[in-house]
Amino acid sequence: MILPLEHPVERALVASALLPRDGVVLVAVSGGADSMALVDALRAVVQPVVAHFDHRLREDSAHDAEHVAAYARAHGLEFVLGSEDVARRARAERASIEEAARNARYQFLTATAKHLGASCIATAHTQTDQVETVLMRILRGAGRVGLAGIPARRGSFVRPLLGITRADTRDYCASRGVVFVDDPTNEDVQFARNRVRHQILPELRAMFPSIDDALLRIAEGARGEQRAFEARTDVRRVVREEESGVWVLGLDAFEALDDDDATALLRDALAHAGLAHDVGRVHYQRLLELVRSTHAGSSVDLPRVRARREHDAIVLRPREAASERPAALLTIPGRTRAGDWLIETSFIDAAAARRELAGASRDATTAYFDADAVSTRLVARAPREGDRMRPFGLDGRKKLSDLFVDRKVPRRARERALVVEGETIHWVPGVATSDDGRVLPETARVVRMKATRA
Repeated sequence: MILPLEHPVERALVASALLPRDGVVLVAVSGGADSMALVDALRAVVQPVVAHFDHRLREDSAHDAEHVAAYARAHGLEFVLGSEDVARRARAERASIEEAARNARYQFLTATAKHLGASCIATAHTQTDQVETVLMRILRGAGRVGLAGIPARRGSFVRPLLGITRADTRDYCASRGVVFVDDPTNEDVQFARNRVRHQILPELRAMFPSIDDALLRIAEGARGEQRAFEARTDVRRVVREEESGVWVLGLDAFEALDDDDATALLRDALAHAGLAHDVGRVHYQRLLELVRSTHAGSSVDLPRVRARREHDAIVLRPREAASERPAALLTIPGRTRAGDWLIETSFIDAAAARRELAGASRDATTAYFDADAVSTRLVARAPREGDRMRPFGLDGRKKLSDLFVDRKVPRRARERALVVEGETIHWVPGVATSDDGRVLPETARVVRMKATRA
């Protein structure tokens, strides 16, 4: 009989204190010794959900997926499979195979965890991976954040095996009868990590037998500096979600920071916003240049968002240009989705409309129009350059851009604004209602429109 916590792998799981006592734990399992040891040992602690991602980089890669699926079936575990042609993705993104594979895998794991309501995603990175990672980052000239290596926790990802070596996981599999598969691409030295693993590190170990310990000390020192920095800085005060998917990064926090600390804060802020997974060193350099810039309106593109410099903030929003948002034809009565707005329309009698217009229920996200005076074909669309309207209570037509300035609408909100248009612009929800088609004393029937963020 095997005693509890007999093996270093089992002891590492308990010592890490990274796993929740309840809730769903999603485990990334490639089929190799590290991940098979992790999922097998985890069964004594939680009921994990097994996730495998097929990168389709080998003709026989489906065999790895079936191996992991068979293990899950044999132990009564839920199994989730993801797959993507990573080589095609790398060509499309002009990225390395390694970068494209990591991006695809992490996107799959993040989406799966969200769908399952998982409390965390466990990966099987080991101390051996840590050594390789720190050395690679030294060779690339990384700063403190990079030299800290692989974190035990970042966002929803946890790595409970960072305290043990790759040899420990193979020993666990051998002692417990856990079958694993070796991916032959891990021997291919065209990939940078494999060159470090199979060529550079062995030569360094021959010359400096304690090189692994030295690299781990460098990482621990960098993490210590990072922890001290985080203790002085509350990232929640630096970045906030202004609306769904739109994050605002205050610039005041960066004024007294040197470039290393500023980069560390940018990394923490993006991680807090869930936007850091695909962001690399070059992205952080460009983002730092944007922070240091004094030109409002300049922007840089990150993998999933556009970062725009405003007077007192950096605004991170999805990289969907307003002009690319499709127009939507409104149905009356009905509910129509237009961008991130939901427009509800209905017919009401004029007396009810007047009561609502005079009452407290009236607000800038509800509008009322004479049903006989507005077009029967209304479209909800993004604002366009040169748009004009006749705002209620003002004389003549006014440029929408000027109206945004007059009403003190932030630039980031202008880019998400919505225009409801017939033969003329009738309404910009939350900003202005047109005088065209307004409810008059002789109006008999009214169209009521209500706009909410979807």
